[in-house]
Amino acid sequence: YLGPFVVERQTKGGSYILKEMNGTLSRHGVASFRLIPYISRNDPTLQTIADTLDNAQYSEENSSGSDSDTSFLSEDE
Repeated sequence: YLGPFVVERQTKGGSYILKEMNGTLSRHGVASFRLIPYISRNDPTLQTIADTLDNAQYSEENSSGSDSDTSFLSEDE
């Protein structure tokens, strides 16, 4: 893992020229599949993703109906 970097620009070929935090430009372009986006904890995008995941988990838990999975228990238990 190297970084963090700032994307300076995208080349005509589609690769990215990166800049280190001190302003030094990279000598070579980097393919987009090698980059990992950084999302700040204060970014509203992160909250949107978390809400979406919470809603999906809640829907999955409640999709089995009102019965919980206790069909394997006998009346004596």
